[in-house]
Amino acid sequence: MFSSLIIRSSLLTLVASHAVVALSAVPTASAAVAASTTRAAQTAGPDPTLAAAAGAASYPYMPVNAWPDPDQTKGPINLPALLNSPLVLDGLKRVQAIVPAALLNVAVASTQAVLGDGTINYVGDATAAGMCWGEDQCYRTVAANGYEPDITACPAANTWGLTFDDGPTDAVDSTNATDLVTSDLTAALKAINTHATMFVVGSQSYYHPQDVLAMYQAGHEIAVHTWTHAALTTISNAQIIAEVLYGEAMITRIIGVRPRFFRPPYRTILWGPNYDSGDSHGATAAQVLATAQSWIKPGPGFITLDHNIEATTTAMSVSVVKMIQAMKANNTFPLSVMAVGECLGLTPYISPSGAALSTASSAAASTAKTAASTSSTGSHTSTAVVPGATTSSSPTSTSTAKTTAKTTPTNTAADVTNAASGQKGVAGIVGAVGAAALAAGLAL
Repeated sequence: MFSSLIIRSSLLTLVASHAVVALSAVPTASAAVAASTTRAAQTAGPDPTLAAAAGAASYPYMPVNAWPDPDQTKGPINLPALLNSPLVLDGLKRVQAIVPAALLNVAVASTQAVLGDGTINYVGDATAAGMCWGEDQCYRTVAANGYEPDITACPAANTWGLTFDDGPTDAVDSTNATDLVTSDLTAALKAINTHATMFVVGSQSYYHPQDVLAMYQAGHEIAVHTWTHAALTTISNAQIIAEVLYGEAMITRIIGVRPRFFRPPYRTILWGPNYDSGDSHGATAAQVLATAQSWIKPGPGFITLDHNIEATTTAMSVSVVKMIQAMKANNTFPLSVMAVGECLGLTPYISPSGAALSTASSAAASTAKTAASTSSTGSHTSTAVVPGATTSSSPTSTSTAKTTAKTTPTNTAADVTNAASGQKGVAGIVGAVGAAALAAGLAL
């Protein structure tokens, strides 16, 4: 059933990050492998060349020289050793303690015919009462059955929550020296004194940890977007948990704090209706700009979806930011634009161990952070935590090896949602999972 499949992936990802408890009725990791689609053989990878951030070792079960294969063309994580790792097994315990067994036991029936293509074959009757799926942009609007409402917008009027999915990208990803990459996007954001929420993919972060660190140190919010950009409704429970937690662990290793926000790939849910720029599924540059321009008017707050997958989508995202810059220069920009955590009033991080960040460290972070953004309608201050910089040589061999194996997903209108409360754990931007997941310590 549509709703069961969608809710299943949301609940699992929500709870996968940081709570505690005991096992019950979820398929074992080994069973999950048998059920997964066979693709090119995966191999575990060593640690990235960027040195681990101070404090990252306190992340429970932090992988050491045992990371999932970063080649997205090989499909979702399927190595038995990784699906049976302490990191994933601990996540399974938390999931099984919170998620109803009826959801955990839903059969995996959805399929994705072409890896990296956003088209997913959902199985079930979409017209049945209570059925809901992401392509219809349906949302849970009220709290019910232990779940909080989905978060699809910034609560304050005239507020734009700016997000970019699927990065980071780096010059090594392209043979064309003129292609725009993540650093070009962040430079454009710096020019308008604005921060965004970056939903980064674990495999891309593995190849380009220096870019993730640079975004973080510039004050942008770093959030989880799985390891391989997997379509979560097409894989097993153990694989869903692995996709979320290995992505979270990689981010924590790079920046030294644990992200609280998560967005599942392929439009299962959550950004505001009509707030997808279309950059990842066929829109032209002119169409993307026209869509973005239609958002710029006084009214209720909103959250948008843009991408940083590769040169084309990155260039479109930069053009949107430059349009904002031009309107600000002419005093015709009526909105405050900011990262999602800022517009929600939520800190985007917790400590690597899972505890809330101390008041002292939060104060130190705000002092080290870049200046608060200002728009024509007022100013706002980010809550992102930015400890001291970590220095190390940037990766070379892993990035170079990647260029031949990299896949550029199309139609990747990844799903957004927002943290529902100040609970510990990865707070994704999804709702069907809401309170139950938050209670477990992870809010989709």
